[in-house]
Amino acid sequence: MKFSPDVDQRIKNAASFYLYSLMCEVHILFLLAKNLLISSKY
Repeated sequence: MKFSPDVDQRIKNAASFYLYSLMCEVHILFLLAKNLLISSKY
């Protein structure tokens, strides 16, 4: 299955954008969890 270069580029852009937003979400969840741990200590 071969895509045209234009479609191939769009798929790569969509994939990298998806990964980027996933990383951001994980980062935010990590920060929230850290804040919860810190606030539950005190």
